[in-house]
Amino acid sequence: MNQQQFITIGLGGAGTRVAETLWHSYAFDHSIGKDGIRKIRDNYHDNLDDPHSVFRESKAGIFKANGIFLDSDGPDLNHVRKSEIKILFDDSATIGGPESSGSLPLETKRTWEKNLKVRMEDEIRKMVEELDFFRGVNSVCGFGGGFGSIIMGAFDNDFE
Repeated sequence: MNQQQFITIGLGGAGTRVAETLWHSYAFDHSIGKDGIRKIRDNYHDNLDDPHSVFRESKAGIFKANGIFLDSDGPDLNHVRKSEIKILFDDSATIGGPESSGSLPLETKRTWEKNLKVRMEDEIRKMVEELDFFRGVNSVCGFGGGFGSIIMGAFDNDFE
């Protein structure tokens, strides 16, 4: 395999929901089941639908998503953690603050956001180290001024 590999990040509540839907599509398109095992259709489709651009494959043949979810609070992250495709994500792929962070004082919330950003960067670094042909990061977020759009602005500035 000599294929470009990408990491997809869902930022904020909207980004987490959209990215989870995207991963359902990736798994379906590449015939990866809820157990992380790929169901081979035939040689023709197997060659066309190489999942290694968005998934990592373990030696045991289990596929894991090159995906990270980041939000300042927990409800949308908990949905990912309990979803039918949860096995596709590493335990460390869902990064978030406490459920009640939306009601935290502003300074405390900024501290949470800074800590979450550092955790996200560490998770990206670890994931990149596992990829042989890393090409870039796809991000999904809302643009309405919530956590996803705020962290995306900081993310863009850091990685330009």
